Amino acid sequence: MYFFLRNLSFCDLCVSLIISPKMLLDFLAERKKISFTACTVQMHLSIVFGDIQCLLLAVMAYDRYVAICNLLLYTVAMSRHLCKQLVIGVYTVGVVDSMIYVCCTFQLSFCSSNIINHFFCDVLPLLVLSCSDTRINEIVTFVFMSCITGSSFVTILLSYVYIISTILQVCCVEGQSKAFFTCSFHLTSVVLFFGTLLFMYLRPTSSYSMDTDKIVSVFYSLVIPMLKTLIYSLRNAEVKDALRKAIHSAKGQRKAFSTCTFHLTTVVLLFGTLLFMYLCPTSSYSMDRDKMASVFYTLVILMLNPLIYSLRNKEVKYSLRKALNKLLTNS
Repeated sequence: MYFFLRNLSFCDLCVSLIISPKMLLDFLAERKKISFTACTVQMHLSIVFGDIQCLLLAVMAYDRYVAICNLLLYTVAMSRHLCKQLVIGVYTVGVVDSMIYVCCTFQLSFCSSNIINHFFCDVLPLLVLSCSDTRINEIVTFVFMSCITGSSFVTILLSYVYIISTILQVCCVEGQSKAFFTCSFHLTSVVLFFGTLLFMYLRPTSSYSMDTDKIVSVFYSLVIPMLKTLIYSLRNAEVKDALRKAIHSAKGQRKAFSTCTFHLTTVVLLFGTLLFMYLCPTSSYSMDRDKMASVFYTLVILMLNPLIYSLRNKEVKYSLRKALNKLLTNS
């Protein structure tokens, strides 16, 4: 399981690195541009690691099925050699599928606008720019996406049907709860990933909205990788014990909320600015407003972050409280 988790974490990191740096550079650039080659590479790699994530979740579901339904044969059925072969097969399918998408997309003619209404190169925003007939590309996108997501979804569904039936046959309540708890983290990742993916790619073209697609893309490329880290860290016994102690005591609750407040404030500032800059409708776009948001993102937030996190220090809080009390007394 941890072998597949390492690969899944690597894919999450790669998806963020493929999209985030260019997006952050665009914050500082007055003219946002990307070369044809860079666009091709970005699109190719984002599809590769998107497919790998999808297929890895299916492989992990099968791994959970073997671990719960055939526990005594687990080391034989899921040998190190087989795990490596499965991961190599997943990576191969991702690369081949992405090459098909890239070849089909970039053989089209782009004779009209060259402005991509998105913050990274993706299939659907590029199809909108083409002046060629894109019906074949839409069919190819639908068929291949349906095959990969469909096969993964069926594998996950069948695995969990057998897992649940096996768990219900266990007489020990403690064993049932432990098995369900083990699977809950993987199921949460599956719901987050497939829910976003199905919403993005398997909806009718008539109901397609570029602004909606941008919001979902931010959620898929930035938010979900952060959530997965939190989700899988809860499997650690020490993390669970510390969280349980913090929640059950009143003092611990205040301490936990205080600890999270600083990070949440930073997250709100960062993603609030990000969403404001990139997810506003094109019709209401203003360069002056974009400059103000860029100044806030590149200067103000960078100054606020050290101040926010310094407030966690007791001595800083005591000094600040003392200075405020003195100021109020003098006034």
